[in-house]
Amino acid sequence: MKTRKQFLWFVIILGVLLFFTNCASTKTPLPTDNIDELVGTWINSDYSFRAQKVVVEPDGIYLMYKKIEDTTYTLGTGTLKLIEKWADSKGNIYCKIRSDQPSHPVYELDKISNAGTVLEYIQDYKEYPTEIDPNNLRYRIYYRQ
Repeated sequence: MKTRKQFLWFVIILGVLLFFTNCASTKTPLPTDNIDELVGTWINSDYSFRAQKVVVEPDGIYLMYKKIEDTTYTLGTGTLKLIEKWADSKGNIYCKIRSDQPSHPVYELDKISNAGTVLEYIQDYKEYPTEIDPNNLRYRIYYRQ
């Protein structure tokens, strides 16, 4: 009888843990027919050897500028293709993006803050990143202008 009660408590505790683990990692799929959350001008004046300004247009074309004040793109251009989009439990939006640059494709994981004012992303040349890690050498952060 005692073993049966212990087993029952174990099952209850395990169920509660699984429930809360699932709640913490809930991701709500979103439509992939637009990139509205990414459209606009994103800047980071702290970058000296990376683009300080990135402009994303509604058709998925992006332009990278060495300096915020530049009016002609100087670091490149490409096309974004939205592969997957979802929101986390805090309202942040994540996007898996394939960026077709003239020389090669780039696989990207983007995170747009729930306020829509901060863009963080990581790029890879072989596969989609699985997390936004500020310690990753390919991590970037920009702020909506």
